[in-house]
Amino acid sequence: MKHPAVVVLGIAGLLLAGCGTDARTDATADYLTPGVKVAVSALTDEELHEKAFLDYVRREHPDLQFMKGDQIITIAMSFCRMYDQGGAAQDASSLIRAGDATGSYTTEELRTISGAGVASFCPQHVNKFRQEMAMQQELTLR
Repeated sequence: MKHPAVVVLGIAGLLLAGCGTDARTDATADYLTPGVKVAVSALTDEELHEKAFLDYVRREHPDLQFMKGDQIITIAMSFCRMYDQGGAAQDASSLIRAGDATGSYTTEELRTISGAGVASFCPQHVNKFRQEMAMQQELTLR
């Protein structure tokens, strides 16, 4: 029988050989599921969140593809700030009407931006926003 130290070193060598670089341990991590590559994003969580918001808004209103994303996010965040500062449902209507008056966005676009923005960036205010939309529908039906 070989010396115990030689056996231990041999086992350690085998284990360390398995710890070397593997062509499959790159950023695509294709070894997780054979044939499926998983891309690793360079975006932060916040950027991914904003991208998902913008993708939704632009899918609902294709004309917004040409508007700056930062501008759309700023509008959405203005609804969050309004609610954070104690704004009431009527204040949201005022913001939508004011934005519509500029001619840059339609009322429907602003409703989508505000609704998706509240749901995405300040979900604690979703109930206030829903109340606003319900009140607007009641006024429209009258």
